Amino acid sequence: MTYYRNFQVVANEYAATKPVNEREYDRNDLTRKEFGTSRDLRPIDNRYRKWERIAKISDTCYALLCGHTYGDRAYMAWRYKNADPTKPDIIASYAPIAWHRIGDKDVISVSNAHYDTATSHINFLKTWLPRGMAFVNKNGKHFLRVQHAWGETKDYSLRKADPDEKQAKYNSFNLKFEVVGDGVFAPYKLPDVANKKQMKRVDIALKRRFKVRLEEFNQWVMAMGPLFPKDWKSRDEAQKQAQEYINKVPSYHQHRIWNVSAIPPEIAREVLIHHDHPLRMYIGMEAWRAVAGGWGLNPERASDRLRSFNNKVFGFEKEVDVEL
Repeated sequence: MTYYRNFQVVANEYAATKPVNEREYDRNDLTRKEFGTSRDLRPIDNRYRKWERIAKISDTCYALLCGHTYGDRAYMAWRYKNADPTKPDIIASYAPIAWHRIGDKDVISVSNAHYDTATSHINFLKTWLPRGMAFVNKNGKHFLRVQHAWGETKDYSLRKADPDEKQAKYNSFNLKFEVVGDGVFAPYKLPDVANKKQMKRVDIALKRRFKVRLEEFNQWVMAMGPLFPKDWKSRDEAQKQAQEYINKVPSYHQHRIWNVSAIPPEIAREVLIHHDHPLRMYIGMEAWRAVAGGWGLNPERASDRLRSFNNKVFGFEKEVDVEL
C-alpha cells in the first residue's frame, strides 16, 4: 500500500499504474461493451476496486477519487446525472483528496461527501489521508485533524459538499494545506468555515407561532399512535403518497423524499395548520414511530422524543456557526 505524502509521490504512482482493461456489461443495450483502456482508470490499490483511483486533472494536479463524487464522469452518482462539469479544477475541488503543485509548494485539498454517499467517501478519507491528517467525527460533526508540528495538532471543520445540480460550482468547503514536512502541514487559503463548527439551535420565535397547533398535533399523535399501521408496506405506501403530493407543488417537481425529515419544512408545517392535510397521516405515523417504534413506549421519554421529532421535521431547528 503506497503512502501518498506529497505531489511527486502521487504523480509517480499514476505514471507507474497501468490503466484497467475493461470489459463491462452495458445495461442500456444489454450487450457487453468493450471499454478497453479508453477511460484511463488507474486504481489506487486493489484493481478490482477500479472506481477508487488516481486521476490526472492537469500537469499540476492529481485527484484521488472514490467513485461517488460530483464531477466523476466514469462513476457519476445518480444525484449528479444531469450535471456535467467541464472545468478540471471543479472536479478537483469535489475530489476526496487532491494533490496540487502550486509554484514550488505541494498543496493537498480535502473534501467531505454529500449526504447520500457519506459512508464510502468517509472510509476512503480514513484510508488515504496522508500521515499527519485524520478524519474525526464529533457527535455527527466532521473535522479534519491536522498536524502542524510534532505533537501539535488542530481540528478544522470539514463541511459536507453541497453542489448545485443545475449549475456547476466550486466546493467552497474543501480544506487546503501546504506540505511543510513529512506528515506536517500548514494552512493554505482556508475558507472562513474551517474554524467554525455548526451547532443546532431552536428558533424560538418561529416555534412560538405554532404553539397551539403543536400541542394539538402532539395530543393527536399520542392518542391515535397505537392505532396507526406499523408494517413496512403501509409506511412505504404513505411515503409514496407524500412523494406524489410534494412533486405536484411548484418548485418541488424533482424533490426526493427518502424519509420524513426530507419533507420541506414549510410544507410540513402546513400539516399543523390543516387537520385534513394529505401528509398528516404520514408525518403522524413517523412521529409515533419516533416516540415508540424502536424502543417501545416509555412515558418518561415520550415527550422528549416527540419534541426532538417536531423540531427536526417542522424546521424549528437552525444551524449556527460557533468559533472552534
